[in-house]
Amino acid sequence: MEGFDTGRTAGRPVAEGRTNRAAAVELGLSANTVATHLRAIYRKLSVDTRVELALAVREAQLEQRHLTLLVLLPAGLPLGQNST
Repeated sequence: MEGFDTGRTAGRPVAEGRTNRAAAVELGLSANTVATHLRAIYRKLSVDTRVELALAVREAQLEQRHLTLLVLLPAGLPLGQNST
């Protein structure tokens, strides 16, 4: 499937607490494929455990939300100040 980032997609259900087997069923992959992608994700993120993976994913989500908020703020308006 074009544009399908299997590695990132395989990491999401595991970061949400699913087993490799459950993630594989959800994604239509084999458990071995999920395990292979997880090893690559662990290396890229410099993490060793599923808990560290979950924390890294959560931190990335929070950073993305923060960046989105900064883009949406009116120019010149400091954080924490109302525009009204």
